[in-house]
Amino acid sequence: MAVRAAIHDPRPDRSPAAVAHRRSITDQARASNARQGYTHDPELEALVEAYVAGDMTLEEKGEAIDALVAAQVAAFKAADAAEAREERR
Repeated sequence: MAVRAAIHDPRPDRSPAAVAHRRSITDQARASNARQGYTHDPELEALVEAYVAGDMTLEEKGEAIDALVAAQVAAFKAADAAEAREERR
């Protein structure tokens, strides 16, 4: 129970037990996502690893993932719009 409480402190606990706990929960989440068709994204995995190591809080990880996804969606939309313009020519 002490590990769980430490995970929600303002700065993550970097003890081996806390890191192992975060590794376990992120591995479980990754496995669940893989069953749903997740493919490896190096940028996302780097954020997860920073969280596991205790370099960022769960909230910071969430905010970073939201920003990453927004940037990826914007890039996709821009590429899609450029392709549509090319097709109209």
